[in-house]
Amino acid sequence: MALDTWPKEAHTLPLGVERDPQGNLTFSGVSLKELAQTYGTPLYVLSADVARARAQAILQAFHRVLGPRVYVSYAMKALYIPAFLSALKDLPLQFDAASYGEVVAAQKAGIPPSRLRLHGNNKTDRELELAAQGAVGEVIIDNLDELERWLRLPRRGSLRFSLRVAPGISPHTHEYIATGGRGGKFGVDLESGEAFLALREAEKGGLPIQGLHAHLGSQIQEAEVYAEALHRLLDLRAAFFEVTGRWLAEVNVGGGAAVRYDREKELSPAAWAESLAHALSRRPRGEPRPVLGIEPGRAIAAPAGLTLYRVGDSHRVEGFAPVVAVDGGMGDNIRPALYGAVYGAARVEGGGEGEEGPVHVVGRYCESGDILLRGAVLPPLKRGDLLAVFLTGAYTHPMAMAYNGIPRPAAVLLEKGRHSLVWERETEQDLFRFHRLAPWQEGP
Repeated sequence: MALDTWPKEAHTLPLGVERDPQGNLTFSGVSLKELAQTYGTPLYVLSADVARARAQAILQAFHRVLGPRVYVSYAMKALYIPAFLSALKDLPLQFDAASYGEVVAAQKAGIPPSRLRLHGNNKTDRELELAAQGAVGEVIIDNLDELERWLRLPRRGSLRFSLRVAPGISPHTHEYIATGGRGGKFGVDLESGEAFLALREAEKGGLPIQGLHAHLGSQIQEAEVYAEALHRLLDLRAAFFEVTGRWLAEVNVGGGAAVRYDREKELSPAAWAESLAHALSRRPRGEPRPVLGIEPGRAIAAPAGLTLYRVGDSHRVEGFAPVVAVDGGMGDNIRPALYGAVYGAARVEGGGEGEEGPVHVVGRYCESGDILLRGAVLPPLKRGDLLAVFLTGAYTHPMAMAYNGIPRPAAVLLEKGRHSLVWERETEQDLFRFHRLAPWQEGP
């Protein structure tokens, strides 16, 4: 299967998706009809082949442009199913965890602590203690309160630390996924001098920070904002050197490169890397270059997944687009309701009668906002048809919920023409495995 990891034109089938001679969709060489028959629907379908191709494209672009002093860390919050992580572990990647739960996912995938980096704006005391005991190789300190907590811990071992900085850059993206501006939830403020003071406080307390970190947001289409973020972080690094005589070893500009769900502009890894190279070229001669880091999550996971649905009931009102319901919805993909996210989709079966036209594809949940696709141009859909929604590998399974008492879907992993269940479908009984009646409610 030839993999063009960054398609040049919109409105083409995504990476790894093709039609067989009968016109039916396949993904990573596997029939989607066969998967639906074997595992049921809704179904998360994940491709190890596509995930690795995307990760390798990022690694190659950054090493080609920036040389060997760069690392790529996969942001597990995008998708942390252990089998998916295991498909990536043989690549030269590090792995970012947003909680100890994601650390456990990495452990189950066989990823050693030395390759794990713990993020989080409000880490629990238990997470700090486990990190101090060697659960991860590096911690990204998010704020001054967390720094004070680390300074009070008696044992830190060989644990490495970076400081998350809010560089005061707000990229053009949805407000819920913009994270680099001032006065927000994440990071120590740069402009006020708080970040510099945090570095000095850590140094005085015997906790030498080794790197600086920033994350600007998600679905960023402009490479220039990464260059500006790097430039500001390097200015902070230089100011710290002037006072201490020590150069911080690493600077990480985070992730968030845009992928093309439907009509968006996708930020290629080459453009991303070249923006950082440009920022480095603006630095004073003689300033030692740090190791550079990036943290792609969506850019790797999103194209590596699609979701299969079975079409159910539908209705039509004259003058309006048809409304077609599927057997999933906001419970397995909250992003359209939460962010207004737009996805591409296609009917799995080839052939059929009728012309393409706009249709609203809605879910089965008791919310008016449970609309997966608004005005999507699709062929006529009837009860029993299969619908594939593309690029759902990121931020769907991790954000899934059991609203209305509807169990969460299964997930299957594809690799080199093979397929296997890697996340079991929930049942209604599973939803109540933590249920308890109060003692006075129990019968005799």
